Amino acid sequence: MDNQHIGLDLQINFVTFSNEKLASLRQETSKDVILHGLKDVIIQGWPEEMKDLPRMLHPYLSFRDELSIEDGLVIKGSRVVIPASMQKLVLDRIHEGHQGITKGQLRAKDCVYWTSINRDIEDLVQQCSICQETSRSHTKETLIPHELPTRPWQYVGTDLFHYGGNDYLIIADYYSKFPVIRKMPMHVTSQAVIKGLKNLFSEYGVPEKVYSDNGRQYSSEEFATFASNWEFEHITSSPHYPQSNGFIERTIQTVKNTIDKAKRSNKDPEMAFLTLRTTPLDSKLPSPAELLIGRKMRSNLPLHLPTKEGQKQDVYENFKRKQDTQKQYYDRGAKDQPTLLPGQAVRVQDHITGRWTPATVVEKSQEPRSYIVETQDGGILRRNRRHIRQTPQPKHPLPDEHHAEESTGTTLNIDNEQDHVSKAPEVVPQEQESTCDGTRTRCGRTIKKPNRLNL
Repeated sequence: MDNQHIGLDLQINFVTFSNEKLASLRQETSKDVILHGLKDVIIQGWPEEMKDLPRMLHPYLSFRDELSIEDGLVIKGSRVVIPASMQKLVLDRIHEGHQGITKGQLRAKDCVYWTSINRDIEDLVQQCSICQETSRSHTKETLIPHELPTRPWQYVGTDLFHYGGNDYLIIADYYSKFPVIRKMPMHVTSQAVIKGLKNLFSEYGVPEKVYSDNGRQYSSEEFATFASNWEFEHITSSPHYPQSNGFIERTIQTVKNTIDKAKRSNKDPEMAFLTLRTTPLDSKLPSPAELLIGRKMRSNLPLHLPTKEGQKQDVYENFKRKQDTQKQYYDRGAKDQPTLLPGQAVRVQDHITGRWTPATVVEKSQEPRSYIVETQDGGILRRNRRHIRQTPQPKHPLPDEHHAEESTGTTLNIDNEQDHVSKAPEVVPQEQESTCDGTRTRCGRTIKKPNRLNL
């Protein structure tokens, strides 16, 4: 059976390599130990028992009927089986358009094959710096509802919005959904916002918690001092993620639509706001005005004022039901992201360009799904988990091209192509650990107390 030649009617017109590369493919196939043994088995016939087959050929047994030989190449169906020394070249060509894992595997499925090709394509794309930088944003995570207040004006949200050439301050009660709007002067400063909030707090009382975004008017030292002096807790949303303060954002949209519709219909905007505040929230919840001030407000409709007692528990239960229903609908298709650890290598999405740049997790912030990260230029940022992507670490090393060249004595010269794939260095997160002798930092250095402090 040695040196026996079997003629086949198959032609390999689907091989798109140049003649030079095709000749190299034949040469490397003949030098590859596994493919050389596979060719012998294909020619001589497959053994009846698996124990008689060399272990290195076991992965090919399940599709042995698809294997054939043509012009010195091993063929699986219509796909060329690539030797280990040329897999790096083929991977680079598959990923040349940076089309992602699925598209890369579809390209390979038409023409080339080796046993770990799908896994190698997946690792290549996950370790590609360009693909990581330009990947799409995270899908939405499951909804984390705000803590439901138990009484009016306990938690409020505030923000600034622009409409009709003017700036406005809005504050809305989380319990009653009652909005209060104040026109602000030009070039709104932190002092102007504080003055407006003081005026509102003097009328409605000081809330326990105030939610806002990270605008300069709310993130200033003056506002922090104001919160401390007036004894309320100030909670900010994640930077560039207004959805975490979604209640006030939705209220602003409602207010703007109310003003716009009133002007288009030549109606008084203030009367439109009155109807908004005196309209029941749903069939089981009273109006914002009734929830906030405990009575119905006289509006442009006839009103009968019956006395109602003992409805607070019903109101709370109905609000809870409504919030649970909203969460149930929102969470459809949502997926929570895994928790990140200090020192973990990640990428942070720029809110303007959408690009993902390398960074390192410093610590988890006290706010939900919020982390402190350090960028490559030393910048410290707080970002929502939705804007942070884990940097994949190498799982399965690709074939060592240099080793293959030394073993075969053949060097592949490929013009205008890169022979190596950049891999992000693996960063192993290390947690701080305390010992009786001192403290170990995240970098592994031990800090010991001076002996004089042990006296």
